[in-house]
Amino acid sequence: MNYRFILVEPKVPENIGSAARAVKVTGTGNIALVNPLCPLDGKALWVAHGSEELIKEARCFSTLAEALVETDFSVATSAKARRVRQNPVCVSYLKQFVESRYSGEATVAIVFGREESGLTNDEINQCDLTSFIPMKQPYPSLNLAQAVLVYAYELTKLSTDLNAKGIVNDHHTGLRNDPPLHLLKERVSVLLHHTALPDDRALFGRIMERIGLLSPSDQRLMLSAATRIIELVETRKS
Repeated sequence: MNYRFILVEPKVPENIGSAARAVKVTGTGNIALVNPLCPLDGKALWVAHGSEELIKEARCFSTLAEALVETDFSVATSAKARRVRQNPVCVSYLKQFVESRYSGEATVAIVFGREESGLTNDEINQCDLTSFIPMKQPYPSLNLAQAVLVYAYELTKLSTDLNAKGIVNDHHTGLRNDPPLHLLKERVSVLLHHTALPDDRALFGRIMERIGLLSPSDQRLMLSAATRIIELVETRKS
């Protein structure tokens, strides 16, 4: 699995350096930056200590949407309960959840928000899934670099039996010929627009969220059904 840790508008250089170090020592992937608000040299490189190449080679993007273009699946991290996403996955189960759906060649983005305010609701909606780190006390929340370390560590763990955890009932392993998730979302979005359901309605967002939780076999089933219904609707309109 290719993991990409995306930091959205980080402004503390030491956090970037610490995040790069966490990703390097766990061997989980690389980092990307969305509109960084601080220099990527000096303190960032000093704290990185041995993982400077991850910062020097990090791709920078103007928006989160641009950073997600080349990914197969994306996970928004959030320490707060959000109305836009009501089915977050605990970080402890994230590796099993992803690996049950995608092959080793897939690129999975783990998205982290700003140090002070995290991700916006719109940015969370751009991702396929939301994840959280369980904490006994809600405040203070974890530092950005600490959160990256927790996710990087958890994603290096060996997979366990999903059914024993009660997470997945589909034994499909995520073959490379599975339809991309974004294609299913596009088809469902078209279908919902045919029903006059605007994408700014809460129901629209909930449907998109639930799609990200589907097993690969259910995704294929929904894609076939949505494609067929769209064809029938557009044929009758013509």
